[in-house]
Amino acid sequence: MSRKLLLKQERCTGCRSCEIACSYHFSRTFQPSKSKIKVTWDSCKGEMKISIGTMCDLCQGEKESEPLCVRFCAPKAILYDPGDAEP
Repeated sequence: MSRKLLLKQERCTGCRSCEIACSYHFSRTFQPSKSKIKVTWDSCKGEMKISIGTMCDLCQGEKESEPLCVRFCAPKAILYDPGDAEP
């Protein structure tokens, strides 16, 4: 089993904290345009949609034990499954 993010779309409030945290990991700036996560409004379904880009590296190299998007997602719309990774 490998490490992965689990999305609970119905919990997303659209605050975009995950985008800001992700942009910090990749560019050391708080610019959502640099994020590998995108939060958008799905008008057909009437809900927020979280999309994870293929360049997501689960914040490899950060000192936290879980990706920054998970750490800063207050409604817990993004969860982390460490798989068989060592604690």
